[in-house]
Amino acid sequence: MSSMEAAQAFQICVLRDFAETVAMRFVNCCVGLIHQRGRIHVALTGGGSIKPVYEALARPEMRAHLDVTAIEFYQGDERPVGPGHPDSNWGMAESTFLNPAGVPPENRHRMRGEAENLDEAAREYEELLWQKLPREHDRPAFDLLLLGMGPDGHTASLFPGTAALNERQRLVVSNAVPQLNTTRLTITYPMINAARAVWVVASGAAKADAVYRALERRDTTLPIVHVAPTYGPFIWLLDEQAGGKLAPHMINSQ
Repeated sequence: MSSMEAAQAFQICVLRDFAETVAMRFVNCCVGLIHQRGRIHVALTGGGSIKPVYEALARPEMRAHLDVTAIEFYQGDERPVGPGHPDSNWGMAESTFLNPAGVPPENRHRMRGEAENLDEAAREYEELLWQKLPREHDRPAFDLLLLGMGPDGHTASLFPGTAALNERQRLVVSNAVPQLNTTRLTITYPMINAARAVWVVASGAAKADAVYRALERRDTTLPIVHVAPTYGPFIWLLDEQAGGKLAPHMINSQ
């Protein structure tokens, strides 16, 4: 992608009907990608911002347009729990979207957050990505990667001050997060930035300061600022609260 194309592919959208609009964009994007590529690979995110989007996607009028048998679903990060635990990102995605939408079991590829050895689980998932995904410049690449963002600017489970921020070789790691007294599984910047398209989905007033610091101040202490897809579009999808501190000239669409 040329620098001009990259600039054109970067968008900041502040949406009034947030969940519905993001869900419709997701359906339209996937339909277009399936038409182009036949079978596509999509990485899901967890968190409160995406949950109402998944619920919208699960409605019959939405899923009627989406051939989920042509989509392989993955995840960008997971907490150290199994899918049946209420804290599981994958469990939330399954209960709100994958199950009601009828996604076949063979199209679901989750991280083993319940594994006793999380580093081993990370390596297993990395191997899966190498096996399953198409390549961009000899690296596995999601066709679409959904990311969330926390009030501290973390994305996936790349938290401020953690070791995974400096990983440049491995695509999936176990990342100790001392500020939460936990360890999580997460994809790394090399995996994120190889994606053919990246969407950051964020809502709520608690995110407004981080959005402002990331997009207007380019505060490099925020992990989200180091997301820079090399090969495709990078789109921020915000509700009016999360985008409330942005100057009007920053916003591409409402």
